[in-house]
Amino acid sequence: MKVLFQNKRKEINVESNVEKIAELITGYCTGIKKKDNVCLVTSHTDAQLLYEIVRKKIIQKGAIVYDHFVYGDYLDTYFTSRSFLKDASNEQLNYLPQFKLKEIKAMDVFIWIEATSNNCRFPVNGKRFSQWAKTLDPIGTEILKKRNIMTFFPTKDYAKLAKISLRELRKLYYDACLVDRKILSKEMNKIKKVFDGVKSVRIKGSHTDLTFSLNQRFGSMENGKENLPGGEVYYAPQENSLEGIITFSFPGIYFGKEIKNIRLKFNHGKIVSAKASKNQDILESIINTDHGSRFIGEFGIGCNFAVGKWVNEVFLSEVMVGTIHLAIGDSYRECKGINKSAVHFDIVKDLRKEGEILVDNKLVMKKGIWIF
Repeated sequence: MKVLFQNKRKEINVESNVEKIAELITGYCTGIKKKDNVCLVTSHTDAQLLYEIVRKKIIQKGAIVYDHFVYGDYLDTYFTSRSFLKDASNEQLNYLPQFKLKEIKAMDVFIWIEATSNNCRFPVNGKRFSQWAKTLDPIGTEILKKRNIMTFFPTKDYAKLAKISLRELRKLYYDACLVDRKILSKEMNKIKKVFDGVKSVRIKGSHTDLTFSLNQRFGSMENGKENLPGGEVYYAPQENSLEGIITFSFPGIYFGKEIKNIRLKFNHGKIVSAKASKNQDILESIINTDHGSRFIGEFGIGCNFAVGKWVNEVFLSEVMVGTIHLAIGDSYRECKGINKSAVHFDIVKDLRKEGEILVDNKLVMKKGIWIF
């Protein structure tokens, strides 16, 4: 399949790049082998090309594929649809689909290809988001036990949200996925050594002065084996250590809803104030989901040098060099995090224009440039 982009008068061999990414997903990312049970999910026909090539490779490797090619009304890995969240009764929102949980438990591998269209047009009350997320927590927990990978596929709707051409978005995605993993791993190792087990991290920037501790906490490196394209070092901060305020540069996206200009204030680790200029009710519903949603489960550092532009898609944006992100809610057990929550909501802050990171009172980053 060759696509001609008229504005550049240049042919891009889309299928060649998608073939490489499909091999990455079924090989490097998940290590699919003979007789594996593989749950393959996508949410829109726009992802059909990648879906079909991944499916073909699964079969060629002797594994069994379980198809979930759902229509565009669906939103995420938990098989959540707009219409269900809009029309379901409270009883339905509190009912865990046991057959879906049983199916996931029987899987060896879980692959999710996101391609939702018009994903910010979603008029559903924020409390219903949180209620359903809490109900589905056992399914999410079970997915994370599997060899799992999540990615998205560039579409016209994503390009519109990113305010760039589809050609540019595809190139950004391909470059980020097909980055040299060995070089990326070396860079992440350097960063990890700086942060592992430190007593104090301080983030400074526009309307931001936040401190927390990574004492006795050690980082993990995500190099495309769970989220593709990947390329981040992440930690579980000491749960009660966050103090101060942080204002995020980019909107958070939650079940397709865009929450703009998020500002969080912390006292003894707890979120004591949460403000947003758009969709304040959604933000409030997130932090009020359960006890753990008032705390931070993750501190992440973007390391993928092939990503240099915000594109309104967390798979790319949270790994962008010169950014950090925090996740409200559930923490990673491999990082010795103990915070438990039904939510894990990533929000990204850009430090490239103005921003600093200090580790144990020593400057290690200034305006997105590492100083070590």
